[in-house]
This record gives sequence, C-alpha cells and structure tokens, in this order.
Amino acid sequence: MYTAADFQKSLAAVGQGTGQLDVPGAWNLLRKRPVTLDYTATAPVCTVLSDLLATPNRGTGVYNDCAAGKGGQKVGQSRTYPVKVTRLTGASGSVNHKVRIVGNDGTFSAPSSVALRSGRAVDVAVKAKPKTGGLHSAILEIDDPKTPLVDHRLLLTVVVSTDLPKPSYATSTSGTVQRNLFKRVFVTVPEGAKALQVNLSGIATKSQVRWIAFNPYGVPVDNTSTPFCYTNYSDPATCKPSSRAYANPIPGVWELLVESRRTSPFLDNPFKLTAAVQGVTVDPATQTVPGSTGEASPVSWTVKNDFGPVTVTPRGGPLGSAHTERPSIGTGDRLEYTVEVPAGASRLDAVIGNTSDLGADLDLTVLGPDGEQAGQSADGDSEEAVSILDPEPGTYTVQVDGFDVPAGTTTFDYRDVFFSGSLGSLDVPSGAISLKGGQTVSIGGTITPEAAAAEGRELFGQMDVVSSEGAVLGSGAVLLSEPATTR
Repeated sequence: MYTAADFQKSLAAVGQGTGQLDVPGAWNLLRKRPVTLDYTATAPVCTVLSDLLATPNRGTGVYNDCAAGKGGQKVGQSRTYPVKVTRLTGASGSVNHKVRIVGNDGTFSAPSSVALRSGRAVDVAVKAKPKTGGLHSAILEIDDPKTPLVDHRLLLTVVVSTDLPKPSYATSTSGTVQRNLFKRVFVTVPEGAKALQVNLSGIATKSQVRWIAFNPYGVPVDNTSTPFCYTNYSDPATCKPSSRAYANPIPGVWELLVESRRTSPFLDNPFKLTAAVQGVTVDPATQTVPGSTGEASPVSWTVKNDFGPVTVTPRGGPLGSAHTERPSIGTGDRLEYTVEVPAGASRLDAVIGNTSDLGADLDLTVLGPDGEQAGQSADGDSEEAVSILDPEPGTYTVQVDGFDVPAGTTTFDYRDVFFSGSLGSLDVPSGAISLKGGQTVSIGGTITPEAAAAEGRELFGQMDVVSSEGAVLGSGAVLLSEPATTR
C-alpha cells in the first residue's frame, strides 16, 4: 500500500535532485502541500431511466438525454438547470468562488461567481441553449481563487435529438467521417414503433464505413467487434452493412455512431444515413376460432399503417405450441422451464421482457437436449430472445437468470414456443402490399389444425406483417378455442 509517508519520501527525493532533473509543475505544486476543500453538487438528470437513480432525476452533473416533449431540448430552446453546490469544509463564513465553463461550444452559460457558506447549499443557474442538434458537453468549474487548485468540477451534457416527422417518419444525415474516427447521429423513436429501419448509402467505392446503434438505455444493439459489419470489408451474409432493422425499439433517443475503419483507403469517407420508424396495427391482435383436426377455418384482419410509406408482405406458416406466463425473479435467482420439441419442428423461440423493474438486467439461455448451450441472449437490459432454427428433437431447458434487479424482484413476460408443420398451418396471401401513411388494408386467410397442443400449452397460428427488409411490423394471433379433435 502506498502510504502518506511514502508520498512524503517521494517529495523529498524530488527535492534532493542533482539539478539536472526538470521537476514537473505538478510536483512543485504538490511540494507546497496545497489545502483542498470538500464540495458536493447535485444537478438535474433526464434519461428514460433517471427516475431509478438514488435520488430520482438527480445526479452529480447536468445530463439531459431525453426526447423533446419528454423533458429534452430542441435547437434554439433555452432551459435553466439549477446546480446545487455545497461547500463542506473550510471557513464558516461566506467565500466568493469563481464560476467557469471549460470546453464550451456556446451552448452553456452561468453566473461568473457564487458565494458559498460552509454547509449551505446554493443554486448555480446553468443555462443551456443549443444552436445545433447533437451532443453538447462542457465542464463547470467552481473555484476559490485563494486556493492553488480548482476546487470542484462537474459535467454538463445536453443531447438534442432529431425527431422523425410526419408524413415520412424518417430523417437523413449526410456527411463525411474520417478514417478511424466517428460521428454521432441522434434520432428520437416514438411510442408504438415496431421497427427502427436504418439504411446506409452514398458510400465511396472501397470505402469502409459502418454504424453502431445504441438504444436509450445506452446499450449497443449491434456487435461492436472491430471487423464487424463494415461496407466493402465484412461478410454481408453475417451482417448487412447497408440496411438493418431493430425490432420493437425502446422509445426515446437512439444514438447511431457512424465510423470509418482504420483500413479504409480514404481519409474522408462520405455517407448518407437514413433512419425511419415503421409499424402497423393488426386488428384483431388476437382472435379465437373453433378448431377440428383437418378442417380449415377462415380468419381475417384489418391492417393499418401507423407511420410512413412502406411495402409489406403478409406471412403465415406452421402452427405453434406455446407456454406463456408472467413469473417473478430476483437478483441471483434462476428460473428453468423445459420444452419437449418434437421431430420436424421448424423453429424454437424463447422470449422474455416487459419487466416491472425497468432497470432490471435479466439473461436468457437455452440448453439443448445434450445439456450444451444452444443459444443465449444476455446484454444490459431484459429484452432477450433466442431463436433456434430446425431444432433437434428432444428436451430443451430454458434458463432465466436475474443478473441484476435493483428493485429486489421483478415480474416479466415469459414465452416459449415451437413451430411444426405437424401441428397445422396458417395460410395467407403472400403478395407485397404498398401502404401509405394511415392507409388500411384487409388480409384474409385460413387456419388448419392437424394435432392438439400438449397439456399446459396453447395451439395457435401467427400472421406477421413483414417489411421489405424483413422486419416484423405487426402480428395477429389466432387461438384454437378447444384442443383440436379428429373429425
């Protein structure tokens, strides 16, 4: 352990130099044993999770990453953030302190001084008026000029995001990004969006550019590995560098980090990034029809486009056998479910999410019949899904782990489902349909059960409305009112 005595010896050693040693200014300052005082500061914080802070919506610096209309700021809008500063030590009387803003791009302003009395909190009014969109950040310094050091510093950060306006519900950003560097684009995803569609274009021949999406929780939803998903570099069969859709995006401010790889042949790499939200309402979301084995029953839906112009295709498929529940879990707990998957199943899905504790971090793991891991989804939130195509028949084990539950316990939605043609099918027309914003279309089909669901499970079909990029923009479920029976 490096003790105070060791520190004093180090100072003495520097002082006994031969004269050839050029003592750094920091050492000269430390040799004077400057007096330091203690301060605390609290300031407004606005994020989609800030109400979960120890003191809700308060932190050690100003931080606003909310959407406009949800507590965030717009370009040209002025807002004052009261920063509460308390001097804890030193003279009991009032001491005048200088107030400075360092690294300011013109967004922030504050009074030039503040008088602080020991133990008494005082508000410093920090005003933010961003002139452009994007990230604006600076450091606020509180400094007693009688001390040789800056006494307290705190961070000021305001993010101005771009709304996705009607009627297109889309926005495009063009520019250049230098090799091995990045640029940030912030977009606001509204409530009700079923997909965030991001397209990258305008790329120069052989230029290596990508984007990484961060959701409003600050969690990357793309692989951040160095060689992953660059244009003219990565395998498009693994990740499509020019177009990706993020299903069921968390409402709020998304950060799209555009960067150029260090091996790009150009210093300046042009790009155009387009972000759009998509989604449809399927009515009814769930319908129930009587079912007898081998008999086709008609079903129909009304589909309304809730956002901008989009081309969609209805998609049916084999029927599924599902188990759903809403259990509770705590930090360090593990829940296990077994699923008997028959031969010939086309897909096995396990999905968790919609936690009552928004700050919970749950992980999902699926073990195959051999006990080995067949799939896992474990990032910084609780919206996890594992899908296994053409699963081997046998008993699968689904594990849900409570990695971190700040509230102690949380409830969540759980579903496992396997799809198999042996259970029956839901058939719908497969032609593409172009929809304007707000346009409605009717879709019809038939459901034909061929077997009954096992005890504790439900037999159902699912009609998905799929975008041209493969994103599911809405779904309609069809339940059988009773176990399918032979005619």
